[in-house]
Amino acid sequence: MPTASAPTSGTTLFPKPSGRLGFGSGLLLSAGDRKTAVRLLETAFDNGIVYFDTARLYAEGLAEGMIGEAFSGRRDQVILVSKAGILPISRSLTRRVFNKAMHLSRKVPPLGAIVPEPKGAEPTFGVFDVPRLRKSVETSLRALRTDHLDALLLHECTPENAADPQIRAFTDDLVKEGKIRTYGVAPRAEDALAIARAGISFGPILQLANSAWEDNISRLSPNDSRLLVTHSVLGSRFLASSEALLGDHLAGSRWLDAFGIDPTKGAHLARLFLRHALQRNPSGIVLFSTARPDRIRENIRALEEPLAASQMDLLPELLRGL
Repeated sequence: MPTASAPTSGTTLFPKPSGRLGFGSGLLLSAGDRKTAVRLLETAFDNGIVYFDTARLYAEGLAEGMIGEAFSGRRDQVILVSKAGILPISRSLTRRVFNKAMHLSRKVPPLGAIVPEPKGAEPTFGVFDVPRLRKSVETSLRALRTDHLDALLLHECTPENAADPQIRAFTDDLVKEGKIRTYGVAPRAEDALAIARAGISFGPILQLANSAWEDNISRLSPNDSRLLVTHSVLGSRFLASSEALLGDHLAGSRWLDAFGIDPTKGAHLARLFLRHALQRNPSGIVLFSTARPDRIRENIRALEEPLAASQMDLLPELLRGL
């Protein structure tokens, strides 16, 4: 059974989990119903994953509740990281009525023209005032069925947010209250680099996109000592490359020669990209998301065999040829 312990202060980094792959919860709604999504999370845990990344935003505000249901009985065995700063689409009565009306309008097309989109249909970004931040954290704790987060990250924050002394004081207060163990930032890539260039230090964790297409790690200072959590390895650009390889037999042959895999098999290709991501972030965590239990088991195999240095350099080069 995997085990994990949490840090004891706001400046202590996580002990390295058993395996450096973390599970992102953004695709939980794609797994099917709630019961199936909870089983998916349990499958990730049963296969050795202990780091679970979530946010108020994910799965239309339902992801934290699913994680809470999956791990309430083994809280001390998982690392739970959530975010504040973006509020999900409202699931109010107005929203539920609208969703039912839209479902009906698909069956009776003329109704679609007379069902107005309710206000508040988009997530609310930039929610960094302290009262709403506190409410967001309290909501996360209730949904996750825990009295503390292992880390709280500022979701898509700007340099101004990260430098705000009121936000810093708030997160320090949360540490003193025992509601979070530590904190950090999860900005867009350009904001992450701007925060680094400005010398703004907000906690010991930085989460940002990094992949073979967009090597943001190389743009950070080599002296950056924060725990680096990377994501978007298997995102939309991975899917586009997978489709391109399906239709290009010559390119597929080059990939087979270079990496010894069949690039037309999605599981093989995903493992290759995760291996690359793990080696680009050798002391950190690499997140992946999937709605398929079998892909969890396949992806974890990326930890088994490293790529040669020549293969690390060759992957971005071959991507440019697609």
